[in-house]
Amino acid sequence: MVLNLTAFFITLLREATMTLNNDYIFEKHANDQEYQRLRLIEQAQDPMTISYLQQVSCQPGQHCLEFGAGAGSITRWMAEQVGPQGKVVAIDQNTRYLENLDQPPIHVFAGDLLDYAEDSSFDLIHARYVLVHNQNTQQLLEKLYALLKPGGAMVLEEPDFLETRQITPVESSFFDKVNQAICAMFQNKGLRPGYGALLPQEIENTGFTVQTIMAQGHLCRGDEGIASVMAASTRALEELYLATGLVSQEDLQQY
Repeated sequence: MVLNLTAFFITLLREATMTLNNDYIFEKHANDQEYQRLRLIEQAQDPMTISYLQQVSCQPGQHCLEFGAGAGSITRWMAEQVGPQGKVVAIDQNTRYLENLDQPPIHVFAGDLLDYAEDSSFDLIHARYVLVHNQNTQQLLEKLYALLKPGGAMVLEEPDFLETRQITPVESSFFDKVNQAICAMFQNKGLRPGYGALLPQEIENTGFTVQTIMAQGHLCRGDEGIASVMAASTRALEELYLATGLVSQEDLQQY
């Protein structure tokens, strides 16, 4: 079994911006394989994500922003909630899986969040596993701060890979090596593998008020949930993991 800790935060705007790290680690992943990896994330995470969004409400007529829309499941859910009088903006650098969604109330923006310059503000903003892949998180949070309406809500979900571990009582040196390689890969790219635990302070530094912090531990079997996501990510990032020098091909196969 595997324990993977994801930190979840709801924030409210108290008052009322900046280059993305373009070296996205999954950018070179084959289209069909990346789509399947994103779908695994949706299958593992959407029920919990939707429960978070329902806690802050997503109502007819509202304007919502999905930052890092991926394969589009949460964008579609938001659109169902806000209805024809509402608006959902889906932002992603690569929108190849969102093209069939680009019709009202959904508007797809292909590019960097920091380049989004339309005169709009949002009642609800959501992002999942996005900031951990960017070096300039403070600038991105400042942009989100500027886009959120006074009194609006933002839900952010970010992982803490430093907390991942195998708990099945079998020999696990290969598992530890792979997780060390995952963390080293992030650090080598100037990223923070434990970003989820650091997010509340960055949020408050931006000017948000942190309303709720929740930590969700994904305790699951190796062929379920987040463990399946981690397996798919390992297949996609095999060369990057090997390049750290911390893991062998055999370790990856066992993992």
